[in-house]
Amino acid sequence: MKIGINTVTFMKERPEKRFELSREAGFEGVEILAYPEELTPEGRSEMKTLLRRLGLEAMMIATGPPLALSGGKLCLESPDKNIRDRTVQYIKDCVDWAGYFGTDKVYVVTPTSKGDIADIGNALGWLRESLAESCDYAKSAGVKICIEHSPGRLVDEASYLNKIIKEFNIGNLGALLDVGHLNMTKEDAYETVMKTDKLYHVHFDNNDGKNDIHTPLDVGTMPMGEIARFVKALKEKRYDGYYSIELLNLQDPIKTLKENIRILREIYEGA
Repeated sequence: MKIGINTVTFMKERPEKRFELSREAGFEGVEILAYPEELTPEGRSEMKTLLRRLGLEAMMIATGPPLALSGGKLCLESPDKNIRDRTVQYIKDCVDWAGYFGTDKVYVVTPTSKGDIADIGNALGWLRESLAESCDYAKSAGVKICIEHSPGRLVDEASYLNKIIKEFNIGNLGALLDVGHLNMTKEDAYETVMKTDKLYHVHFDNNDGKNDIHTPLDVGTMPMGEIARFVKALKEKRYDGYYSIELLNLQDPIKTLKENIRILREIYEGA
């Protein structure tokens, strides 16, 4: 079992500090936030050297927060072709970053609120077109792209995510399942994993069942037993990727993260 962290937990810190804090908390791998302004050639070189020195593995390039927080400037399903083209180029850049950092995964989200979409069919068409071009570029580099389901957004439920992955039929496109998001959409954790054919990555967090607040595993309305069922399904599916913790707004981050690593290991051993 390998446990990693989405460094969005330390979003307000400079990139190098995010890695140092991740190592201090006891993680083995990191999801690298792909803010374009941060990943300059000089910055990438410094980060790669630091990762090596800290003994951390880059497990994936994370575009989720940059996409979600862009205010519509980055969006694969945008009705504005200029925005879609800009976003596809951004994803291609992230694929290049993945190769540089020695990882084979990039993850994306669909940031558009479902209620703001006039025509779901058109939005899905634009999303498929954007993903097809991005994945074609990624395929030549040996990189996979995964979509995370996000409650309230275009791709909201995990069951819907799996449906469009099948319909899009793109070889190197798969799923990122977030157990906290399942708590919000009221989907069964065990069944969701077992019904996901192309599972590339997983996130662990909790919440109040209504808001995507990414609380610690033992703080929220999702019972620990349901998280254990999620892990049990991962083991039965022979998932061999990272178990990635993704928490936000922590008062004592190092202490809390260490405790969540302990909790997750106990769940894994008992599942």
